Amino acid sequence: MAAPKQAQSTSSSVQTADRISQILDCFTKAKPQLGMTEISKLIDLSTSTTHRLLGAMEQNGLLVRAPDGKKYALGHRLLYWASIAQTSTPIQQQARPLLEQLARETRETAVLTIRDGDWAVCIDRVDSPNSLLQTMALGKRIPLHAGSSAKVLLAWLPADEINQVIDAVGLSQLLDNTITQLPHLLQDLAQIRSQGYAVSFEERDPGTAGLTMPVFDHRGSVVAGMGIVGPTVRLSVDNITDHLRTLTPLAQQLSTYQGHS
Repeated sequence: MAAPKQAQSTSSSVQTADRISQILDCFTKAKPQLGMTEISKLIDLSTSTTHRLLGAMEQNGLLVRAPDGKKYALGHRLLYWASIAQTSTPIQQQARPLLEQLARETRETAVLTIRDGDWAVCIDRVDSPNSLLQTMALGKRIPLHAGSSAKVLLAWLPADEINQVIDAVGLSQLLDNTITQLPHLLQDLAQIRSQGYAVSFEERDPGTAGLTMPVFDHRGSVVAGMGIVGPTVRLSVDNITDHLRTLTPLAQQLSTYQGHS
């Protein structure tokens, strides 16, 4: 018995949306321009289907042709949507003045991260006023096992969900201090839950340290990470306690905004 036309149409639309999302995810700062063949290999799709999708995305402003006329780059329409997203997400609006205060008082870069599937994403930041600073790229997806701003999002997940994330993306070694063994990671996550915050030293970026606290919602689930990143020459184990005095009430305030008691 054939499936109803409406069901088939809905399924096809969802599949197309998924493929468009996969194509957009192919573009990175390291590879801002990609050819059709390269994209089709990255998303494991036939060149004919990829060509059709790229044409539709170009027509709708999601992609533009690179100067060579052969490769594609992200379109300017995405910038417009990004500008809306930066000001429309409630947690970003609520966090912004708190991040500004955090950066001002700690003199380090204040960041807000959320979980996006199997990754962490920085959705807002306020840079350090110091000339020597560390920063984090907005919108960049980072692995959940590396760095305090990511691990704090992983620590409060159920055990089976943690395992699902690790199975999906693995434990790649980014630097010497990156945790690449599951037992060690689970031990570190348990410590994060016990102490109520995450710290990291050169786990993801050279010369960078991080301190992050969880932001809880009304259900007690972690919905974001709020913290600071800075150079290891300035952000060290010696001043973590001092920075926690500043960070703790601000992270708790943001949790209160999310309905956490």
